[in-house]
Amino acid sequence: MSVVGACGGGGDQGGSTAPPPAVPAPAPAPTGAPIAVIVSPSVTTSNSTVVLNGDLSTDSETTLRGYAWTQTAGPAVSLSNGNTSEASFVAPKVAADTTLSFRLVVTNALNTTAASTQDIVVSPVTTAESQPRFIRYEWSRPTSGNAHTESEPVRESLAAGSSRYLEVTLAGAVGLPSIRFVNASGQTISTAATESASDPALQPLRFASLVNVPTVPFKIVVNGTTSDDQGKTYSLENPAIPGATTNLLTPTPIEVRATPSRLTLTPGTTATVQVQFSNSGTSAQGQLLISDPDGLITPAVTQLAPLTVPAGGASTQTYNIRMPATPTKGLYSIAVVYLVGPIASGATIPIYLDGTP
Repeated sequence: MSVVGACGGGGDQGGSTAPPPAVPAPAPAPTGAPIAVIVSPSVTTSNSTVVLNGDLSTDSETTLRGYAWTQTAGPAVSLSNGNTSEASFVAPKVAADTTLSFRLVVTNALNTTAASTQDIVVSPVTTAESQPRFIRYEWSRPTSGNAHTESEPVRESLAAGSSRYLEVTLAGAVGLPSIRFVNASGQTISTAATESASDPALQPLRFASLVNVPTVPFKIVVNGTTSDDQGKTYSLENPAIPGATTNLLTPTPIEVRATPSRLTLTPGTTATVQVQFSNSGTSAQGQLLISDPDGLITPAVTQLAPLTVPAGGASTQTYNIRMPATPTKGLYSIAVVYLVGPIASGATIPIYLDGTP
């Protein structure tokens, strides 16, 4: 009796064994080193708050788990948040330009470290320059939740009770202030906290807050503590508008709002704008004044016409605006003003030629 062996896939009559599967090589362990990066101003003035930012520090193969800031030269300062990615300090009082040096050490998950240094020159300020001063104020309309990037300038009257971002510009050794609205008698109407809206190391300084506009004539008062070694309290009132005899601000019960608030048109094209007059007070019987010096509204409208806005209600006007077929400039504008006695409420609509920066 004969035994026949199983045939393989080839001509080898003696049989064969398949090679074992390949075992993947283990991934190499991370070996890279981190990179420390410091972002900060290179110059500042005494009593200014300086931010040292290490957020751009990185490691291509693993994560960063530690930050350590130290001062290596210059008059000693107190570092805040020295074990985080962002530290800060108040520049010291100096009599001449003085260099401060700082070192950032970052540590990755493998306990590998890297360092970077930064020099900052502190310049002196005179006593007059360090005195807190109220430079100016600006209003903007909220479009989202961020005062710095999600707002647009107000091209309309300051409507009583409306929500606005208020930005105040101060100079001198000013710490983070609060805002207080007071009436003509100096009594407090409301208060609001602020947040920094500019680089704290560079003068002048801007601070912003989301506020509700008072319904009576008011002043803006900012209160805070100086950022120098004196730590004195300060209280500043808004400057008066040039030509005005008082620094009182008078809101209006009529809010005039254009939608859209601005246009961008190509030559010869037309767009529609709706202007709404909202009334938070009693019934208003006033005059509607249209300023259209370039004749963009089509058909042409009466420049001065009566308009009644009911109490607690609104009135809407619609305008067709046409860019000239041969524009002579890159920016046009139309103003819509509502007059009730001596009080004016209005909105200005800018019309940009498409392609104009």
